[in-house]
Amino acid sequence: MRIPFLARGHLRCLLPALILLLLLSGQTGPAQAAPSVFYVSSVSGDDAHPCTSNAPCRTIQRAIALAAEGDEIRVAALDNLTPATYTGQGDAVITLNKNLTLRGGYAYSHTDLPPLHLWTPTLVPSPVDGQGLRRGLVVSGEITPTLEVFSFSNGYGDRGGNAYIEGGHARLLGLLFQGGNALRGGGLYLRESQALLSGVVIQGNQAEEGGGMYVEGGAPALLGGIVQGNTAERGGGLYSLHGAIRMAGTWVVSNTAGQAGGAFYLDGPLTFLPEDIPILANSYLRHNRAVDGGAGYFYLSVAGLVNNVIADNQAAGHGGALYLWASFPQGFHNTIAQNAGPEGLYLTHRPGSLWPPLPPIPSLPTFTNTIIVSHTVGVYVESTGWPPPLENRATLRGTLWWGNGSDTAGPGEFDLGNTNVYSAPLFTCLGDPPACPNPYHLQDQSPAVDAGVPIALTLPGSDLFVDIDGQLRPSGAGFDLGADEVQQPAGVWLLPPVSLQTATPGQTITHTHHLLNAGTTTDTYTLTLSSSTGWSSLLTL
Repeated sequence: MRIPFLARGHLRCLLPALILLLLLSGQTGPAQAAPSVFYVSSVSGDDAHPCTSNAPCRTIQRAIALAAEGDEIRVAALDNLTPATYTGQGDAVITLNKNLTLRGGYAYSHTDLPPLHLWTPTLVPSPVDGQGLRRGLVVSGEITPTLEVFSFSNGYGDRGGNAYIEGGHARLLGLLFQGGNALRGGGLYLRESQALLSGVVIQGNQAEEGGGMYVEGGAPALLGGIVQGNTAERGGGLYSLHGAIRMAGTWVVSNTAGQAGGAFYLDGPLTFLPEDIPILANSYLRHNRAVDGGAGYFYLSVAGLVNNVIADNQAAGHGGALYLWASFPQGFHNTIAQNAGPEGLYLTHRPGSLWPPLPPIPSLPTFTNTIIVSHTVGVYVESTGWPPPLENRATLRGTLWWGNGSDTAGPGEFDLGNTNVYSAPLFTCLGDPPACPNPYHLQDQSPAVDAGVPIALTLPGSDLFVDIDGQLRPSGAGFDLGADEVQQPAGVWLLPPVSLQTATPGQTITHTHHLLNAGTTTDTYTLTLSSSTGWSSLLTL
């Protein structure tokens, strides 16, 4: 039986482990001719050259002009150990509107006698410098280009300091965006794009909105990255305007917002359409600061929060962790801890009016299997002054409360359910890596272990659910509270538990089941097959 991802509230969206699904979702097309490979070095290259391995071009743009759809461009980071830097003219150093693969990080070694030209891939990124005058990268059109191992720095533009990407399915792998400046999206700006950003570092950028990244529409994926040290008035780390961003396995740390949303600012969408809902999952949101919403600010937004650690953030106004303004986020297995400010979570509404006659829009979040510890007030709910369903209400199912001056406060409504734990969570450590490699994880004897409520939440197309580390949950007698699932010595999953198929006389039906070891102990099991209806059967392993 396939259980939808966010069944409650019709949020059947992607889970954090969409990392594997996205990376493995490429389709095989018809056979193509072998692509040509072009070479670029800003140190010894010349744009009069044919961009071959022994006669490279000087600029990346020249190689793009010569390349055809599907070709590859290799860009030197080092030329006989001399660092290479790439600059340009006009609005951008690189303008890309073809399906090309650009690979940076090459060490180009060459001699005249004997003639030698070697291009060796390294992990040193090829630097693209906007010089404070232009963007490093512009990608446009319904294309699927790939860029690997580049750094983009000192970029400038109104939308997207270091990079602007519009439309298409760009794949940005192992890139660095730093020192960019823009009105929106200091590091990069994505407009109506399905881009994949994997292993990307976005740091030290600034903007009015979206210091690190700005998302306008589309459904980009940010997987396994770092968003650090960016600044903005709203959305220090990232700002999403009606975008269905999917963020998973990302560290969003030490970003600052002068007004709202230190780590992120979600401006819409106010919709329950699955494909339009942003999902933030399996990530660490720590040490971010803002006036309101130290980690995150929701503005007329529906969103999913799954398996996140939201800790050590700070708000001078309201919501040390999260600020909700007329929003409907749904959270599953989040650890919300030690956020400074008047309260950890703050709920308020869009006011109504007598004329024109408009009712208020309340905040109605739901949080399931959550740890909320060490705040002045855990959750504060303002009142709209209207009766339900127009009153603000915080719904929590399965919560560990500890160390808060007050767990709940405010004139609004609360629905805390019947599963609440009032004990110290017993975290393994609270610091930062490497001294604390797994912050806010649970000790084996934590009262949060097996204390959660059952949830119908799985990876797309499977019966599996995982924790912040990608380990199967539940492990043991039940779901653990918070982002971490303690792995029990003995734990076995048979998936699917039931296989329903119809058959006609003489037809052979194959039922495939997977036995998964969800524990930490190696064991042996005997599988048997029996039939009481006279069917002939064969069991194979």
